Amino acid sequence: MRDYRGLTKDGKWVFGWLVIISGIHYIVNPEAGMAKCECGGHGFAGFVEVLPSSVGQSTGLKDKNGKEKIYKGDLMKDLLHTYEVVWDKDNARWILVDTIEPKHQFKGHAITMMTKIGTIHDKDTFNDSI
Repeated sequence: MRDYRGLTKDGKWVFGWLVIISGIHYIVNPEAGMAKCECGGHGFAGFVEVLPSSVGQSTGLKDKNGKEKIYKGDLMKDLLHTYEVVWDKDNARWILVDTIEPKHQFKGHAITMMTKIGTIHDKDTFNDSI
């Protein structure tokens, strides 16, 4: 199962599985284990509510240094341009979209040849990159 990330209301990134209950988005840490709930049943501990607009699925790829996992909404940089990682639902693939000229796009495999510089949610990083 691919993992997700999301931003909490206090600005912290959390990583794990995505669960949506009654329209509320949670990231569940699968390593938190099981917990007994007040209703007498059991469920996962570690449910953390996140901002829906910040949720991003892992691409399963890493940047050119092989260290940074890449998620939807990440900003990638080559020598000249900055790109956003986007899911192309029409073609069922990850693509890179130029942050200045959206018509310029690359297939997702180019991710592994670039450096991750932040996310679209990091206002300072995003504004500095364009």
